[in-house]
Amino acid sequence: MWVMRCRAISYIVVVASLTLQAGCGGGSSAGAPSGSTNTQTMGPVRFTYSGRSFQETAATSNSVSVTGAAGAAFSQLTFNPAPNLADTVIAYDEGDQLLLYHCATGNSTFLQTNLVYAYQPSCSADGRIAFVGLDPASGNYQIFTCYQDGSHVTRITSAAYNHSNPSWGPMNRKIVFENSSNSAIATIPSTGGTETALGIKGDYPSYSPDGNSIIYTKTAAKELYLYNTSTKAASLFFDSDAPTFGVFAPNDAEILAAVAISGNTDIAILNTSGLGIQLTGGATDFHPTGSPDSTQVAFVRISGSQTYLDTAPMYLGASPTVIASADALGDTPQDPSWSPFLGSQEFIGTGAPMGISAAGFLWSQAGTSFAGLVSFGATTPSKATVTPQTTGNGAAIVELIAADEVTTLSYTNSYYVPPVSVTVDSPQVLVSFDPTTGQIATVASFVSMKKGASTRDASRLVFNGTFTGVYDRTGKNIAPGGGSQLVLNAKTGAMVAG
Repeated sequence: MWVMRCRAISYIVVVASLTLQAGCGGGSSAGAPSGSTNTQTMGPVRFTYSGRSFQETAATSNSVSVTGAAGAAFSQLTFNPAPNLADTVIAYDEGDQLLLYHCATGNSTFLQTNLVYAYQPSCSADGRIAFVGLDPASGNYQIFTCYQDGSHVTRITSAAYNHSNPSWGPMNRKIVFENSSNSAIATIPSTGGTETALGIKGDYPSYSPDGNSIIYTKTAAKELYLYNTSTKAASLFFDSDAPTFGVFAPNDAEILAAVAISGNTDIAILNTSGLGIQLTGGATDFHPTGSPDSTQVAFVRISGSQTYLDTAPMYLGASPTVIASADALGDTPQDPSWSPFLGSQEFIGTGAPMGISAAGFLWSQAGTSFAGLVSFGATTPSKATVTPQTTGNGAAIVELIAADEVTTLSYTNSYYVPPVSVTVDSPQVLVSFDPTTGQIATVASFVSMKKGASTRDASRLVFNGTFTGVYDRTGKNIAPGGGSQLVLNAKTGAMVAG
């Protein structure tokens, strides 16, 4: 059975006074013999570079840290994050709109998909979310996918009927779902294409992590079935006295199920023989989803006239914690899906999203969680430098990238969301990071910048010089005409004037 334990998430808070630094260079250097190719690590970052040496840089503010390297030809950069519940989210719907509960902060935010109706989310291992949405073109409910920031909304299905209850298959290659009109279960490639009927009917289909089985419910019969993806045969798994729901646990050996126990519908862990351990009691609990470290379960609880989204450690008698409740309109949280841990991701290299090479990079963390990544190219990589311009005391972290010419720059504020790329073609680029979230707030390309940045007051950071463009966190150029003075909000790093 699962190990019954909880994980505590801790943060290291670094407090420092605000300092302003001018010029290029700075930071420590590390290196290897001239002309050699070497691989090195910085925390979760592993990179390969060629050249005699490279410059390292680091800055902190609040619990946000920014680390980077420059001055060499970097041919590969990969993140290998340690498993961390703070990096996960629980997707759910409320009032036909999607929300994300962020395990790092304990807050929920709306996932903006620009669809009138969006519900029944399912989290993938590559940062995407499959969900049901009302297709404005066909008028049918189709399966869509998007990233955890709501970007890149893509319709996956197109058949002229309503679809429901999507669930990801292994390696994020397939999605299983049901036909809402007749409960027929089918699969489709996660990029879209031809639907494949499985010849079975039921509700709430869900893949096992290894892809060998699909569990589904026959709601009217109050039964759970297992479908073998190799033999194409289905068999009865569990017979309950109440409507049931089942989903495979992350460890692949057990099933989290809502079953009838002592007159209530409670959450239980079932092994492959159907024998189980009761986890919850005293209310009506359903739609469980397990944390990726197998220590907690999230589920929907109906208690009296109230409906909640709760989490609880995986042992009987633990007190559930309410993480979401009905909104002001009375809409209740439903259909939770806990995202997996972050996996290894290559950002620079052959076929990587930030290109095959770079002259330097900066990556930020909020506590222990990934927050943002910047990579940049230069005409002469060995001349590239990165210098902190501010650090500490709750102020935005601002870094100055300099080279004979910075040619390209890519950045992202989400681990899996494809980065935005901007053409800067200037010798200097300022990059600011929000000191609360760690995300990239502003990117500004300078033809020249005067020595010495200064704070006009406690709320602003002022940089004087000739800049040609300013890009916000989404990659939009918000000052295409350029200017001679850039003013940033000292608390967020966002541009307030220029």
